[in-house]
Amino acid sequence: MARYIIWTQRAQKERIEICKYWNARNSSIIYSKKLNELFMGL
Repeated sequence: MARYIIWTQRAQKERIEICKYWNARNSSIIYSKKLNELFMGL
């Protein structure tokens, strides 16, 4: 049985901020892309 996650607006903003943080820290978007895929369940 598939489960779906309903993201609140706050959670979406926090997810974006987390990705921005890792982009700045690593000077690359590779890690944040992988992290986002984990968040989204891809």
